[in-house]
Amino acid sequence: MATAVPPEQDESLPKALTVPFFSQGFKEVITSFVQKLLKAGVPRNQINSALAEMMPEIQRVASTATTAFNERMTKYLQRRKWEEVRHDYLGRALLFDIEGHFPKDEETSERLLVEPVDGFVPRQVAEGIIMALKQAHGTELIHQYEDLCDRKKEAYRNEVTRLIDVGALVADAEVRSLVKDITTRFRLLLHKKTELEQRKWLLNIISRSRSFMEMKRDLTAQEVNIIADAFLRKKL
Repeated sequence: MATAVPPEQDESLPKALTVPFFSQGFKEVITSFVQKLLKAGVPRNQINSALAEMMPEIQRVASTATTAFNERMTKYLQRRKWEEVRHDYLGRALLFDIEGHFPKDEETSERLLVEPVDGFVPRQVAEGIIMALKQAHGTELIHQYEDLCDRKKEAYRNEVTRLIDVGALVADAEVRSLVKDITTRFRLLLHKKTELEQRKWLLNIISRSRSFMEMKRDLTAQEVNIIADAFLRKKL
């Protein structure tokens, strides 16, 4: 079962805190450099004049640095939140082919609840898709696959950030093999149905999932096509 989507909050630190912090770091470096210039015989008045011209540039660089720091920190904290609530890495691997169509920001996610956005699919379909794919297998085998993915994820956890490299996990040979097995059996389960019947069957499961209850509308033909391309049509 897909986990609930945690809200993406602005975790950025206020510039009133970070700009002075970075500025102080630059100033300490400059102070050390000034001491070396003085020892080398450069007149203090020339150094002070140059420093006065540099101060606006120091502030600009500090502001740029804090913006870049905030962006990286926000992405890191969001990734960490995702991993704290995600327990189904088999489901994560199964959804990898459609991941690029899920929204990456809260604004698009909220908009998709009430209206379509070209090229995107609401994340609220994920739970139902995973349920449908797993139904093609017996419960015991699915549990074995889930346990395997859970163990595998630790092999791809970064020792520094403690985050999981999902791309490497999905590319793992054993994970690729079990994903192929599940999707192949899923298509075999439905192959006697017409394309229209296949879509209706899958959409029925998606619409009955808990996550899809958040939707204020039905899926569009374009959204259904994206899902069908990823899961109902045989890959060449």
